Amino acid sequence: MLADKVVDQWDDSDTENSSGSASYQVVPYKNVQGENNLPVLSKKRKFIISTYSVQCSTCKKWRVVPSKLKYEQIRENIIQVPFSCKYVHGWKPQVTCHDPTDISEDNGMAWAIDIPCIPQTPLGWERNITLRNEQSTRFADVYYISPAGIKIRSKKEVERYLEDNPDYAADLHLSQFSFKVPKPPNCPRHSELIEPTEVPPPVHEDPVHNYMSVPHGEANLVTHIAVTLALQVPVILSKKRKLNQ
Repeated sequence: MLADKVVDQWDDSDTENSSGSASYQVVPYKNVQGENNLPVLSKKRKFIISTYSVQCSTCKKWRVVPSKLKYEQIRENIIQVPFSCKYVHGWKPQVTCHDPTDISEDNGMAWAIDIPCIPQTPLGWERNITLRNEQSTRFADVYYISPAGIKIRSKKEVERYLEDNPDYAADLHLSQFSFKVPKPPNCPRHSELIEPTEVPPPVHEDPVHNYMSVPHGEANLVTHIAVTLALQVPVILSKKRKLNQ
């Protein structure tokens, strides 16, 4: 879908009601006589961040950002350098505020509203976001993958990792890591309103992540739900308004 697509996938280890299977959830089945038969395997759903979008501070239209790296650069400096349509010229020349929006919130995709001013991911690391299902009390999770492939879920784990790996500690600081999670949009999850489609596993730059394991002798029935990670125009409140709240 994008020229440089980077994918954050649902992590099976984060699910709260996991059946223990890497690919399926067991659903009880009753026949017409009301007797319990063997369980049937239901399709598992994975929320895949396939689009990065930023809102123009002037016209309030959404502009699709072509890569995760470019998106993180914009997100880090969105307060000091408000985003506008003129910055789109770097990858889409001649775009102005008079042009239609690149993507709308009723496009049938799930949306997640990101947090501004998150530091860019350190070189060699990867920052992933996983959206939870609708029954979860938490909307999303954030974790980092170290250059050695270690998953880190909190700043305390970052501290321990840097203590255990002093070679990395020389070039990194704790302030470079943020575990702030995106927020749900004001409207309900679009994934509840549409019939999601099955798509093949997305292509990743790293060939190690370019496949999904398939249980022996079974098809991997996974329903992928595309997600737009969106960065809205930050609202800066004056000190007077903050005091009144």
